[in-house]
Amino acid sequence: MVFFLLFLIQTFALSGLALGYLASYFLLRTVAYLSPWLPVWMWYGDIGLFLHAVFIASTSTVGIIAVLANKGHALKLCSYILASLLIVEILATVQLATRSYSLDRALYVDLNDSMTTSQQYYSYNISDTQMWDEIQLEVNCCGVISYEDWFTTRYGNGSSVPDSCCLMVTKGCGANIASNSDPGDEIILHGCLPTIMSSVRNDFDYYSHNCMDACCCHSNYSDFYDLLPNKQDENGA
Repeated sequence: MVFFLLFLIQTFALSGLALGYLASYFLLRTVAYLSPWLPVWMWYGDIGLFLHAVFIASTSTVGIIAVLANKGHALKLCSYILASLLIVEILATVQLATRSYSLDRALYVDLNDSMTTSQQYYSYNISDTQMWDEIQLEVNCCGVISYEDWFTTRYGNGSSVPDSCCLMVTKGCGANIASNSDPGDEIILHGCLPTIMSSVRNDFDYYSHNCMDACCCHSNYSDFYDLLPNKQDENGA
């Protein structure tokens, strides 16, 4: 019975660590990286996921101590809390599954609006200029949907794109690119938004499935067996 309780509670603890890793990954790679463009609800979602992970891991740790110390009241309280957290997690998962398309679409629309607005301040605002140059150089993209988006901005003036759009970046390489009969020889043609959205989807799918499966479902029994207080007695029997 003790072994089963330790196994069950530490599985919860591992799931909390996995969720915390997932939240931290999104915070560092996506949310913080694209913070000027991302909607506020993405921040709330990531922070909520991280806090949920902290509650699971900390409550599970207390539960393990309660099992080893034979504190029935504390164990019961931890069990109620973990059951509540599990229900919240199930409900949240169902909501994400049923509303995945609408959330994906909402993120796309919000990013499109933010990026389009930010484009208008390129070369006029240093933070927007640095953001666009960094994204376009790192992601290998140009504009929001395509390079032609720059033509409608004050910077592009109907014909130019930033130098960070160029295949070989040199000063002035993006000037008057509209007059080029084959701009694909000089600049990147596809926009940043489709690439960013694809990266976000792929990262979420990979880490939400593989990381959770590895950390939660494939736990090693021997790790929990070492926690048993009567292990030496059993070995000596």
